[in-house]
Amino acid sequence: MKPNSNWVITNTEDSNLNVVNNGNFTSYETDDVVVAVLNDSEPDPVDVKLGHGSTLRKRKKMDSSSSQNTEEVNVKQCRLEDQDDLDSPDDYVESLDAGSGTARESFSEQNENQNGCRTEVFRMEDNKYILLLPADEKFTFRGKLQLTLLSGEIEVFGYRLNHYSFYKTLDLYSPRRNMQLYVVGKQPYESLTIPELEAFLQDKLSEGDLRQLLKSFTILDSLLIIEKLNSVYSPILRHYCDEVDLFYEKEIMQQVSPVARDLECLLDLTISTDRKLFTEGYNWRRIQPQKCTVICGGKGVGKSTLLKYLINTQLMRNQSVLCLDFDPGQTEFTAPGSVSAVLVKDPLFGPNFTHSIKPEKMAFLGYVNVALNPLKYIKSVNYIIQSCREDPDLSTIPWFVNTMGFNKGIGFDIMVNVLRLLQPDVVIEICSSDRSKNYKILLEPNNVENEAVISFVPIENNVLNYRYYSLNTCARSKGIGFQGGFKPAELRDFMTLSYFSPLVSFPYNSLNAAQPFWLPFSKLTLAVNDPVEPEYILQAFNGSLVGLCNLDGIECESSMVAEDSEISSLRVVIKPEIAPCFGLGN
Repeated sequence: MKPNSNWVITNTEDSNLNVVNNGNFTSYETDDVVVAVLNDSEPDPVDVKLGHGSTLRKRKKMDSSSSQNTEEVNVKQCRLEDQDDLDSPDDYVESLDAGSGTARESFSEQNENQNGCRTEVFRMEDNKYILLLPADEKFTFRGKLQLTLLSGEIEVFGYRLNHYSFYKTLDLYSPRRNMQLYVVGKQPYESLTIPELEAFLQDKLSEGDLRQLLKSFTILDSLLIIEKLNSVYSPILRHYCDEVDLFYEKEIMQQVSPVARDLECLLDLTISTDRKLFTEGYNWRRIQPQKCTVICGGKGVGKSTLLKYLINTQLMRNQSVLCLDFDPGQTEFTAPGSVSAVLVKDPLFGPNFTHSIKPEKMAFLGYVNVALNPLKYIKSVNYIIQSCREDPDLSTIPWFVNTMGFNKGIGFDIMVNVLRLLQPDVVIEICSSDRSKNYKILLEPNNVENEAVISFVPIENNVLNYRYYSLNTCARSKGIGFQGGFKPAELRDFMTLSYFSPLVSFPYNSLNAAQPFWLPFSKLTLAVNDPVEPEYILQAFNGSLVGLCNLDGIECESSMVAEDSEISSLRVVIKPEIAPCFGLGN
């Protein structure tokens, strides 16, 4: 009996094939697969419901001589390919476990590829889930999520996680108004065996789920443990930014799905086209970072996104990299108003306020607009560069440099000074179709060498020899940037809250509840960027963000002793040339 040509059989090699004719359809049964195929004589449409470990039910119109209305076949594993159009299974399926006969919930999405694979989720104990991710399939989420690799290989935002990775657990963030990260399965070099998986999962999954997972799993699949991410940044950001609902807490509370409530994120296994996903830029994978790599360009062209992507790629080869953060207006790792050198050991998966790191070297500026005092900015940058070169632990690892988007007027002069001080090996310039976001010339070595600019500090060697990349911005494309719809001032507020987040604790989640560190004024010298009348000195500091700095041996424009009714004498210095900083306070 010849089956209908609209259906074809797959995965029957090396198995004993048993063909059973059941009237209007033929069942092809093997050790691993059961496939039902319509016969040519089928007069009516057939409703087929498929699912691993579920029941395949065919409904047909019976004649008067028939005594049975439904034929049922137990399915071990079904794989049908329709050469025309075939509707996918429902996003949420309630199935009947053929082994135990007890109802359970299966949360799965099917993303058909050339191998017919699909992504599935299985509930574990303690509100954790196992996610089976076939090669080349992807999933995304909104909110925050912790992911641990159990078997296989995945890639997320430039970072490949596999058996040989330094880290097996990742903290992922896709906040509101930001691009959404996605996780994609890759073909692994090494994978767990079925017996190893069964031994690990037998006490973590129900019997039916374990059987279904083991039937679905192939050596090309990856297995992930996904769970709620208890972030140190969430409480303080939720307390002060409740209206923004950064991590979708309010939306999650309204969800019916237990997956969303357990994970406290919105999981999306079928990525729709309207999602604002991260999009890898053209030629990004061809960039070869070296000892010192500088990323530059105008405002909003995607510098910070590319910076984090390249750092992630290097962390697959190095246990740590050094990031010189020279953008005081949009700092990547610490509070705004400073320049710093940060040792990055973990891959970065989110906007700046999701990965605050204590810097190795730091200079406090006290402002975000470097045009107010470009000389102090350049001297502070030079201090960071020289300090890192003199540190044997920092000088030998890869450097990445985050620069400002200040590209007009004196901003161009500042950029040229920074490049001459750094003597980089690689410069990546991101150019925009909007010429106002570009420098007046391309930052090629010959151009920078020959350009006449203000020299803020003596530079011994103006000769530059670096590999230059010019990239077109992807920031106009959907979902390229981490900054999303937030204003620069909002991001600075989030970053400041993130910086102080280790000081707050449940249930207060407020900076006012943090225990202050007390120090008498007699032990301090107050430094200001502009002259202030003596009687207003304390008022200028009250409630302000300040840096705790070491000014020993630092030149200042002037100094004075202010008299106060409560303080016998108060030492004040005005405009210190640089301010090496230990940390910030309020």
